[in-house]
Amino acid sequence: MRVLLEALLLFGLAATMSTKVPIVGPESRPSTPGDHPYFASLVMVSTNQKFCGGSIIGSRWILTAAHCLYYGDDNPKLLITNMLKVMVGHNTGHETFYNVRRMKLRTNSKTPNAGNDVAILETDRNITFNVNVQPICVAGFDIEAGEPALTMGFGTTIPNADVPPKKLLEIGGNIMSPEHCSVLHKFNNRKELCFLVSNGSPCSGDSGGPIVDAEQRFQHGLHHGVYGRCIIGRPAFGHRVSSTETCLFILRTTRGEVECRKEYEC
Repeated sequence: MRVLLEALLLFGLAATMSTKVPIVGPESRPSTPGDHPYFASLVMVSTNQKFCGGSIIGSRWILTAAHCLYYGDDNPKLLITNMLKVMVGHNTGHETFYNVRRMKLRTNSKTPNAGNDVAILETDRNITFNVNVQPICVAGFDIEAGEPALTMGFGTTIPNADVPPKKLLEIGGNIMSPEHCSVLHKFNNRKELCFLVSNGSPCSGDSGGPIVDAEQRFQHGLHHGVYGRCIIGRPAFGHRVSSTETCLFILRTTRGEVECRKEYEC
């Protein structure tokens, strides 16, 4: 069983958008232990296979994409909490798993668009923080077009394949302007961002993973999808976590523990 929503039509366009966003291309590279201590993987209990990314934003809170929590193509069904678990501490040899106590989605739609594709998982116990496992600040301000950014994930490195890499991969790029993003679909800059890598791309399996600034101080987005089949040079689209609606969703869901920040104080 795995999340498969690779033929999603967004914003009334008949363009195929792969929503299980592998990191492909020569610019992708394995990360080293401790490089991305906030990164989390969603793992299917029945297969022990990673199927989406996420990020640690609090003592027991994981931020991810809402569409990651559905499975099945024709009639998507919502996963239940005992069907998945969360893995942290990647590439360290001391990976830790946490069960999921509760899931909260910002939308009830089975096919979320990039503007509302966000969910929060609550783990069954507090996450143990150390040098390789740490939360990241959720941005309360917008990252500007042209700014360098970074993303990472366990998505397959071969389009249309379902075998994830053994190590967490990372890739750098730049946030694109609304004018550039609007060429491909009706882009909502208040709720979305797009991210372009000149010689690589996120792709199948990277959905829900964080898009962070180059210094990795703030998370600005989470992956929603890419147009085409992981074509190098096509931008990836993400949910902008600094939107007012999402900041309020995070604050309420975490019962006030996590709030969007304008200063680095997480």
